[in-house]
Amino acid sequence: MAAGMNLGRRASFLLPFSLVGCRKTASPTAAAEAFLDAYYVERDHERALAVSADAAAVRVRSEQTLRAEAGGDYGVQPRVFYAKRKEQLGPDSGELTYEVSIDSSGVKFKKTVALRLRKYGEDWKVSAFAEHDQAADAQEAKP
Repeated sequence: MAAGMNLGRRASFLLPFSLVGCRKTASPTAAAEAFLDAYYVERDHERALAVSADAAAVRVRSEQTLRAEAGGDYGVQPRVFYAKRKEQLGPDSGELTYEVSIDSSGVKFKKTVALRLRKYGEDWKVSAFAEHDQAADAQEAKP
């Protein structure tokens, strides 16, 4: 009896965690941020592929192949933060723009990342993305 009760407690504890991952792409913002987390923060191409399609998936696969050919993981994991700056959404597609701040062993830089999203059935996915480096802030520039 105690073993069955223990199993029930485990199941009730794990249920909320299993539901969290079910619809992580139910909105454009959720899909965009799942992509940013996987691609920029965690550098996890497999997870990025799960929330990408079309040109974005082609680019992620290409980079995944190049990285594997280069020997896999390299360097230190940078600290990455992002903030939404612009949003243009329609019923089945949209664009979100984020400012991404990266700190890699004390070297800091920022990128503007534009994500194009499309709805595929019930889920949203990143269908294309582009990034460009921002100019260094005058405060951070070294003489």
